[in-house]
Amino acid sequence: MLNLFSQQKIVETVKLRYSYWRSAITIFPQRTDGKHDFRVWNAQLFGWAGYKQADGSILGDPINLEFTEVCLKLGWKGAGTKRDLLPLVLSANGHDPDYFDIPSELLLEVPIVHPT
Repeated sequence: MLNLFSQQKIVETVKLRYSYWRSAITIFPQRTDGKHDFRVWNAQLFGWAGYKQADGSILGDPINLEFTEVCLKLGWKGAGTKRDLLPLVLSANGHDPDYFDIPSELLLEVPIVHPT
């Protein structure tokens, strides 16, 4: 339940940040004994999955290869494309981590084309 609450707070922070175009921070409970801490497993809030292919090549973001494996073991299912947005992975109170899909409206993308 805390993870769902935490996920909602993180989403609210991102929406607030987009509304005012200023920095925003979400603050969680103080660290206690190191075993029951709140943890955001993602290195960055928005990240693209990385999948190791049969030929050894990587599809997607190679930096997220290991984290993608963690997400898959938690039950997340990406589409297997180079642009799969990784879920938010949270844990708290000594419980196993859980994943939450990041709402697509939070992802702001800028189309970039190379002038050739």
